[in-house]
Formats: sequence, structure tokens, C-alpha cells
Amino acid sequence: MLKTLVAVLALALLTAPPALAAKVNFSGEVTYRERIALPPDAKLRIELIDLALPDRPRLAVSAPTGAGQVPLAFTLTFEDSLILPQHDYALRAEIRGTNFLFRNTEPFPITPLAQTEPAVIVTSPVIAQAEPTPSEEPAAPQQLPLVNIIWQASMIGETPVPPAVEITLMLEPSMRAGGVGGCNSWFSQARVDATSFAIGDIARTQRSCLADRNMLEQSFFDALKAATSWRIDRDILLLLDRSATPLLQFTR
Repeated sequence: MLKTLVAVLALALLTAPPALAAKVNFSGEVTYRERIALPPDAKLRIELIDLALPDRPRLAVSAPTGAGQVPLAFTLTFEDSLILPQHDYALRAEIRGTNFLFRNTEPFPITPLAQTEPAVIVTSPVIAQAEPTPSEEPAAPQQLPLVNIIWQASMIGETPVPPAVEITLMLEPSMRAGGVGGCNSWFSQARVDATSFAIGDIARTQRSCLADRNMLEQSFFDALKAATSWRIDRDILLLLDRSATPLLQFTR
């Protein structure tokens, strides 16, 4: 009788359907400290990382922000069967646009199956560099004479820049561009070769300045975006439009 009961129990265990994996929703928000507005093309991406198996494929969710501003809410949904005992887990967050990237510098540790409060992930700015296409030959920006110099704007079109106003451009060998726009700090990613010049989307801080200073700054950014070529005459840098008309003039 006992043997029969044991056999029945063993058969029941063998034929029992496997337990269904439960869905887990892990929520939180992503933010950054810089006072920079997100453009409409910005996207938020969240990755769940197994720190014990860094090469293991990561569970991730990516969604457009829809020009929403930080803090950006997220919910990461996964099956509890993906979480292995005795393993440590973390989140990596990034907010990516055409020419910029915000990312947390260290993985954000979590307990995936025992969330007690929403996660708050603070990211930092990183320049997102575009990948060159196979047909493009790599440039040597460090050899260009306008790189690694702080250029002070002296003219915007035909309008002189007041001496007390700081409007600057600096181009790094990585093609990161940045400076001061007259009111706000700004940065972008540039594409420059021996003659051509192009600037990507401009991210800026959001200081409040007087109306005339704001107008001057916007004129600078508009001219910067419209520039298609450059040349240096002695110590003067000129950014030109398609018809070779000077849009901006800088001095060292």
C-alpha cells in the first residue's frame, strides 16, 4: 500500500504542469541635474543587468519621451523566472538624442523581486558621437587650426557683439563643440573638415537673462546652425553660409 502511494505521488509530481512565471513590474524615474530641455526626438532606454553575468543578454525597454521633460517615469516588465538566486542586479538608464546622451555613470543596484519604493536614477551628460559610414574617410580634426582654441565672437552677421558679452565657441578634437551663448552654456556635436562646417542640435542650460541678451544669444545659435563652411584669416575665424557670406566672426 505504501509503495503504491509513493508511486502515485511520484507520478503526480512528474506530470504536474510547470509553475507559470509571474510578471513583475519594476517602476521608477530618470532625471538629471542640468537645466536642459529635451528635444522631441529624445528617447529613454532602461536596461536590467545581471551583475554576475555581464555578458548575458539584457532585458531592456526603450520608448520615446515625446518631448516630455525630466523626471521621466518608466516601468520595466519581466518574468520572475529571469531572476536567478544569489545574483545581484542593477539598472542602466540613458536618455539619447541626435547629438547628446545622458547616462548613469554607475549601475543602479536593485532587488528586482522586492521593490519597496520607486527607483530614482540620476544621469550625467555624455556626448553621443555619430558612427561614421563605411564610405566616409576618418578626418584628422586635431590638425585643423580652429580646434582647441576658445574663439570669442566679435560679429553676428553685421552686428558687433558688445565687449561685455561673452559668446564663445570651442571645438575639441572629438568634434564636441561648446561654449557660452551670451547667457547660457551650450554644447553640441560638430562635423568639420578642411572647409566645411556643420553643427548638430544645440543643448543649452536654461538661465533667465534680459530680453536683449536672449535675442542676441538666439541670433548666435541661428547663425551657428546656418553655417556651412569656415576659414581663418590671420587670427580671425569666419563661419560662412552656402553663398560664402560671413555669419559669425570670432577672434582668439
